[in-house]
Amino acid sequence: MKALIKIILTFFLFFLTLFFIIHSLDLLNFEQVESLLKENAQKDQNILFLLVIILLILDFFISIPTLPLSILSGYLLGFPLAFTCVSIGLMSSGLVGYFLGTFFGEKILSIILKKSEEKQQLKESYAHYGVSIMLFSRAIPMLPEVSSALAGVNNLKFKKFFFVWLLNCLPYACLTTYMGSISTIESPEPSFILIIGFYLLLWFTGYLIFTRRKYANN
Repeated sequence: MKALIKIILTFFLFFLTLFFIIHSLDLLNFEQVESLLKENAQKDQNILFLLVIILLILDFFISIPTLPLSILSGYLLGFPLAFTCVSIGLMSSGLVGYFLGTFFGEKILSIILKKSEEKQQLKESYAHYGVSIMLFSRAIPMLPEVSSALAGVNNLKFKKFFFVWLLNCLPYACLTTYMGSISTIESPEPSFILIIGFYLLLWFTGYLIFTRRKYANN
């Protein structure tokens, strides 16, 4: 388990460093994203649809806040269109992480984990916890990016990754865009209440599953 935690923390540090670099340079903050989306919402919904997908893919590298972006998409595009583009964007971002992890996996492991025992420990720990980490990664910022790259590094079969990532993305996209579609600037409470409930459910369920697996392995 130590090797898995070491890899996760290293990835977190990498993405956190990227986040601070991008935001310190003020290259693409959420205020700019919001202004860009609202401006294009008045022009062409097709462009807005593509912009949301592109921004969600870029989120893998520069950590654009996924939650407010998804809710705003629902507000501007309406539920069906927003759900579609957010789902495509989230899936595409995960695929970017998976293939980057697959391509650079051996180099990454050789830098972070020096001993063969650590690599074997990582393989065993990932076999126990990898899928659960992906499923519940939406509960923690940056963990979706980390977990998709981690799947590639550990050579998780693509079909399995794709199916699990669908389970990760679709409920999240559905809830966030629907909440955005029924909320207004004057009355945003419905989205906040249900989103808080969603996160509490993720945290509680994730805690139960990880605790159960931990005791099962001991």
